[in-house]
Amino acid sequence: MPALPHEGQLLRRSTALSSQQPPPGWYADPWPSPPGGLRWWDGGQWAGATSLPDRGPTDAGWWRRAGAYLIDGFIVGAISYVVGLPGQVGLQRDLQIESQKLTDALTYGSDPGTAMTDYWSGFADAYLDRWLWLVALPAIAVVAYYAVMLRTRSATVGKRALRLRVVPASGEGRLSWSMVVRRILTQFGPGWLIIPVALATRSVAVIAIFALVVLVFQLLDHLWAASDRKRAIHDLTAGTRVLQDP
Repeated sequence: MPALPHEGQLLRRSTALSSQQPPPGWYADPWPSPPGGLRWWDGGQWAGATSLPDRGPTDAGWWRRAGAYLIDGFIVGAISYVVGLPGQVGLQRDLQIESQKLTDALTYGSDPGTAMTDYWSGFADAYLDRWLWLVALPAIAVVAYYAVMLRTRSATVGKRALRLRVVPASGEGRLSWSMVVRRILTQFGPGWLIIPVALATRSVAVIAIFALVVLVFQLLDHLWAASDRKRAIHDLTAGTRVLQDP
């Protein structure tokens, strides 16, 4: 029976094996990755950290753009709420009155269809009477937010947080005011048309149908960026693209 190695031999063998391993550092990624991709070797195994040295900005992916849009959505929502708060207070007061009218009408035997029609008509009137507070002023605040940030910083707060920026489609550089305006109008303009349509028709059904059409367009606008070109409809109309910095 062969003799077992003593402790000194085991230590030397362990040292020899460890000395054959490369020292910790960045090495060519052994798994599929973009060309030139590196992965961190901690001295004993591959880590999850990766790097793309000397890589310039690339067109931003859809998920990162969606994340930036959500961040900006919270910011814009907060701005709109603060700006439109006086109108919201009055609207809620009028809606309580309309709700009480609906309850009374149903309690005293009025036709349910007529009662609901009167309720929605009162709701639309209460909203449209305060369109300045509820739509116009928040829209101006939103336009100012996007316009100033895109023109001066080439990115909104959400995009900056995720290392994104908006540049002309032809290359690097600052966006022109024309690009900024076209981008904002395409992205948000259709939604702002709801108020003129509502004021002109005063019809709940027309407002609902128009709002659905706007929703479908805005959904398509953002999904367009998931294509191979990675540009939304508002990018195409404005002549812009969204880049992701390393």
